Amino acid sequence: MFSNLEDVKKEIIEFRDTMDDWVDHCQLLLKSCFGMNFHEFNEFLAYIANQRERALSKNSPLKVFGNWLIGFNHLEYDLRKLKDVQTRFLKHPDVDLLLKKKYV
Repeated sequence: MFSNLEDVKKEIIEFRDTMDDWVDHCQLLLKSCFGMNFHEFNEFLAYIANQRERALSKNSPLKVFGNWLIGFNHLEYDLRKLKDVQTRFLKHPDVDLLLKKKYV
């Protein structure tokens, strides 16, 4: 996600000083070029985490696409990795700007 954003920024860098909402424009282009912006990425992470936390709280495996079951160890592993990704995501400078606008 971050490298895709950097690609977008490189493509339109010459317009940065002429745009009032540079971050917003970059997020719009990120969504149109790569199918997801930071807000949607954050929602995606939250959805995955909620599904796994719900399964753990019910003490049952999580049924996913194709009726595959995700067991407890896998659920816990996913949650640890999601926390790592979320931590990196929240440290990105654009996320701070977007949080002020309540997009993320």
